[in-house]
Amino acid sequence: MEIIVDMTEFEEALAKLNPKSFKKAINTSLNTVGRRLKTQIARDINKQYNIKIGDVKRYMRTRTSRLSDLHWVASMDGKRRNIIHFGAKQNKKGVSVKINKQRGRKTISATNSRGGAFIHNGTVFQRVKGTRMKSNSKKQKIVALKTLSVPQMFKRDMHNKAEQQATKDFPKSFKRELEWYLGLK
Repeated sequence: MEIIVDMTEFEEALAKLNPKSFKKAINTSLNTVGRRLKTQIARDINKQYNIKIGDVKRYMRTRTSRLSDLHWVASMDGKRRNIIHFGAKQNKKGVSVKINKQRGRKTISATNSRGGAFIHNGTVFQRVKGTRMKSNSKKQKIVALKTLSVPQMFKRDMHNKAEQQATKDFPKSFKRELEWYLGLK
């Protein structure tokens, strides 16, 4: 996601002002709005999915704006997350997990047709029934259970909401920063 600054509104102001102060104000405003967007995106994902805001932010990489290139960029790690990030709990029947907040908790059985699920060292694993390890023919293969990645959780309506928020917040932030750099406040 990129925030693109439309400079047509500010061309008149640029002609009257010191260009360096103008660029500094744009740069600071972009970074301020970008930090707010990162938080808003994490909150929107948290409203729909049972994942902590801190975990979502950890999987988002941002590149702040610099004076040489005036744009802020957020990218998300596309790696699928283990089920443990979605409130997985071990119980007698297996592993209980709630991925989507609008739906109820689901139980991955400890003895289902594909094998059993269990939590070990902060990761949810499942035995794959019908497979054997090469080193020991009595043991079944074990795989970590994964579900959605952060970009899959970030829906189109969330993207549109973030763009609208950036469009709304940027002029206010820019005005405040420009006044500060010009010494008006």
